[in-house]
Amino acid sequence: MVDAQTKRLFFALYPSGTVRQAIIDSVTGNLSSSVKLVPRDNLHLTLLFMGATNVSQQSAYLAAANTIQADQFDLELNVVDQFSKAKVLWLGVQNVPENLISLHSRLSDALQSAGFDSRTQAYRPHVTLARNYRGQTPAYSDQIPWHVQSFSLMESCGTDQGVRYNELQRWPLN
Repeated sequence: MVDAQTKRLFFALYPSGTVRQAIIDSVTGNLSSSVKLVPRDNLHLTLLFMGATNVSQQSAYLAAANTIQADQFDLELNVVDQFSKAKVLWLGVQNVPENLISLHSRLSDALQSAGFDSRTQAYRPHVTLARNYRGQTPAYSDQIPWHVQSFSLMESCGTDQGVRYNELQRWPLN
């Protein structure tokens, strides 16, 4: 449970409306109409998930993010797969750009210096398409180009309509 003094936070790449719409358009034809997709405005690629974060932690994470220097890059969303155990259908990157790996690493190191114990799991960049997915992995052959120009601090907010992600701050890439 998150109280009024804590927020559920994560750092992410938040695509433009054009890229988010391209994601929706590319997958809807390949899925059953019964599959409930993640809302268009919630589509993102997580860099690091911190979870419940108090005010002082948030300040430390913001300060850490302010130190990040990284270059813009292009990535191509071109593979659909699923995390079967978690029942998550996702769209990912077959060839992960070095600049994305570098951004993730720099952010992880900066947050670790700010007191966040980053997980040791391998980083698998992906955009979650659907949760509670129980079907077969659909065939997918599209390629969605995405020019990444920034990264964002996002807040996960529970609402009566479901989870909504709010962008709290954005940092430009060089």
